[in-house]
Amino acid sequence: MRSRQATHDTLLSGKARKLYDALVKRNGGVVPEYKLRDATGLSHGSFIAARQELRRLGLIRLGHTQRRACYTLVDPDELEEKLNGGAPLHIFLNPGHAAGGRPDPGAVNQQLQLAESELAAKITAVCRRYLVANGHTVKVLQSHNLIGESPGYPNVVATANAWYADFFISIHVNAGGGRGCETYCFDRESPGGRLAAHIQQNVMAHIHALDPDFPNRGVKENRGLAVLRGTQMPAVLVETAFIDHPDDAWLLQHYPDAFAHGIAAGIEAALRPAFLRRNPACYKK
Repeated sequence: MRSRQATHDTLLSGKARKLYDALVKRNGGVVPEYKLRDATGLSHGSFIAARQELRRLGLIRLGHTQRRACYTLVDPDELEEKLNGGAPLHIFLNPGHAAGGRPDPGAVNQQLQLAESELAAKITAVCRRYLVANGHTVKVLQSHNLIGESPGYPNVVATANAWYADFFISIHVNAGGGRGCETYCFDRESPGGRLAAHIQQNVMAHIHALDPDFPNRGVKENRGLAVLRGTQMPAVLVETAFIDHPDDAWLLQHYPDAFAHGIAAGIEAALRPAFLRRNPACYKK
């Protein structure tokens, strides 16, 4: 059993510890936000940062009672049961860049007439079908506005937070002269890091059935990415393959389902080991 003290010791900042301790003193009950802010003595900005950190670690649950924001402490053992017990989740999928490629298509392969926004949308659509078939509730949003920088478009981070998603996955296509898949998380030692590791492993397994030389670029931390920094739930960003490498572009063009199933299988693997996986060999022609 994981103790509260062990959980407390894993928190990343003193601000988060103050907020966590304030909830522990109330025996994990539902506490209005204004009472928590008074109890912690944190400024508004520090309180928001602490709240995001605790939600990213899966330690608090945010809800509303009589139109007021309220918080409940999630027991560490409950979190472990949720992550290992296979309960259906609310999963938020974010295909990279702008819907329809306007005004931002992302990376582009002019020779093959491939755009990152289009490929990401295709992979996401297939991934969504797998997850819905497995009983999860899935929301998809592709937008030019990640965290408020383009007010004329739907805000991805704000929408995911308001929906109280359990997991957030942003799906992209890479560029810049390399090869392979890499998955980003905010912190490797968190539920988001664990999710990233499972997704990376499963994407690699599915693509290696098609191309054994496809490089594994691994799981990487990046605390500057907006969708990892601003989301209040375990979040990852998957760079599936390189659009400007001929071998990777061929995989993206002809086998988007393999990437999609690898991502979906990774999500399920983070929840339960007994996920019904399609044999990756089925992608071979």
